[in-house]
Amino acid sequence: MSSKGKADLVAPDRLGHEGHQSQMEAVSELEAYSQLVHDLLSGHGKAPSDAGNVILNRSPDHASVLIRHLIEISTTSVLVLSGNLHPPVYDHPQVLAAMTRAIGRGVHFRILLDFCPNLVVQSIQQVQEQSRFLDQLMAATRGGELNLGTASVRTVPRFVAAKYNYHFVVVDESAFRFESDRSNFEAIARSDQPDFGKTLCARFNEIWTLCTESTQSGG
Repeated sequence: MSSKGKADLVAPDRLGHEGHQSQMEAVSELEAYSQLVHDLLSGHGKAPSDAGNVILNRSPDHASVLIRHLIEISTTSVLVLSGNLHPPVYDHPQVLAAMTRAIGRGVHFRILLDFCPNLVVQSIQQVQEQSRFLDQLMAATRGGELNLGTASVRTVPRFVAAKYNYHFVVVDESAFRFESDRSNFEAIARSDQPDFGKTLCARFNEIWTLCTESTQSGG
């Protein structure tokens, strides 16, 4: 892996987000956020002029919405670099449903698990025991039908994970959600920066080649 590691991935156009809301307001806000994400990722919406087409994310709820919509628009591939497929994010029923539909239309999932920051789980089997997303993904791709997608999972060696500090999801080598600091949920998502999406894919493939433990299903 490149020695540039930690510092050479800088996502375009970061913006702040603030404010605390009541539970009812939060539900309403989440619905509005979901609609905004849908519109921007599908190319039908426009963020405020000072934000371009940046979609902001600072909570597990927002992360779940973003990842669901990214999977929904995928047509060929979903790449995930994650610590352990954080269950509050990936095990949301709507994320699971989106994943199942994606597999049904032939999307190929590749997942890298780096168990960072400082997670107790240290193997694919341990993650699968705790992750409905991974368990259902492997089950859904196990049918062997030609029209189904595939799933491959690898674990990142510690010496490799120490060289970077980000996590991300990228679909179809284009649209992405990018956390520059994997220790929190602050992230951005865009579908109008294909060059950065391709950069993330290249970095993913670079890490992929350095991994050891792996499992796959389908194909």
